Amino acid sequence: MKMSWYHRMLLSYAPLFFVVISVLIFSFFSILNNSAQKQIAMTDASIATKVMQAVDANLKASEQMTIKEIFTDEKLKDFYTYAADDKTPFDYFLISHRLDDFTSMLPFSSSIYMYNEQSGKILSRNGLSDLEQFGDRDFLLAAYHSKTAPAGWTSPRNYREFIHDSSEEQVVSLVKFFPLDGIKQGAVVVNIRVRALVGFIKDLTRYDAGFIRLLTANLEPFDRSVTLQSQAAPVQELKKERIHSDYTGWVYMPSGQRDRNLSLMSQFNDLWMIVGLAAILLGVIWFTFITHRHYKPIQSIAVRIKDYTKRKSGELVKHAGDDELKFIESAIDSLLERTSQYEKLHKDDLLIRKRQVLVDWLEGHRIMNETEWRHETARLHLPSQFQRLAVAMMEIDRYSQFVVDYSSRDQILLKFVVSNVLQEVAQNEGIFCLE
Repeated sequence: MKMSWYHRMLLSYAPLFFVVISVLIFSFFSILNNSAQKQIAMTDASIATKVMQAVDANLKASEQMTIKEIFTDEKLKDFYTYAADDKTPFDYFLISHRLDDFTSMLPFSSSIYMYNEQSGKILSRNGLSDLEQFGDRDFLLAAYHSKTAPAGWTSPRNYREFIHDSSEEQVVSLVKFFPLDGIKQGAVVVNIRVRALVGFIKDLTRYDAGFIRLLTANLEPFDRSVTLQSQAAPVQELKKERIHSDYTGWVYMPSGQRDRNLSLMSQFNDLWMIVGLAAILLGVIWFTFITHRHYKPIQSIAVRIKDYTKRKSGELVKHAGDDELKFIESAIDSLLERTSQYEKLHKDDLLIRKRQVLVDWLEGHRIMNETEWRHETARLHLPSQFQRLAVAMMEIDRYSQFVVDYSSRDQILLKFVVSNVLQEVAQNEGIFCLE
């Protein structure tokens, strides 16, 4: 299928337009995706900070309440100040009941037990037991006999109250000595259930899958049911911003559930930017090549016109300039103008040449055979087929008087009228007439 130069140009540039625009659109959405991820990361970090502040505030409140109650409540202080032989079971019941009331005031689901070094007894809300029968004995003795003061809340650990308990639960613990200063007489241990802590964070974020991940200082998850290895994109987990608590040392990290739909394009963000730049560069090269290819015919025509004008004494165009299309247009206009002049001159001279050929033939100055006759009549647009040829002469009587009576203009006009009359008479008779 033949196409015009316009359609060829259009089809040449159309693929370039669609390819470059499509790549730039994908690159734009990739950059937009990256910006959205950054905004989500900033939002997640802000939420994680708020959650950390809320958890720390509750833990600090638990610590302060523990210190206040243990050192100000007389019933609780009695557990340390008097020997075991001085207390009756009812006394222990009252202390345990007061301990139960205090536990219910703590922000999280907790358990508390107190240790009296002198008696070797441990009292909790569930009753009194000996140190040897206590399920959390190893942790208590390790913390109590440590050379340094307790460092605050521990990492998640297994806890059971009695040695015969078959099940354990995950807790974080706070150990305080009694009294704070001086010779140690015992300790109080506050255990907060990890399940309650994680549930509190989920309630804050209103996200069932755990939008904020709570990790230990060693980056181990509090919730053992969710591990870093089970995540679909561990590489992204390593890039998450982590919020560290100065109070507990724990780490709060967004789990990345909300932006997983954006993770595919984010993996190729840098690649898309490179592809976009490559598409622009390729588009420039493609555009230059196509333009050069379509410009070559125009350049060739302009060069040929310039070469022609240099060989002629007269310029075909007066001023070429730097615009090839204007140069070609000017040359074509000049050529058309000259062609029109030549056609007019040819038409004006044709009648004279016709008459001259017939005169030369009739007077015997030129002898032509049939082939030459046909060629000459065809060149002069004369009929070559005929049955008879006739020569008629027309004279004006008293021509000298005619010249005197009429001016040159009137003479020419009279001859023109007579000639037209003869032409009309000949045409009516089907005769070709050449005067």
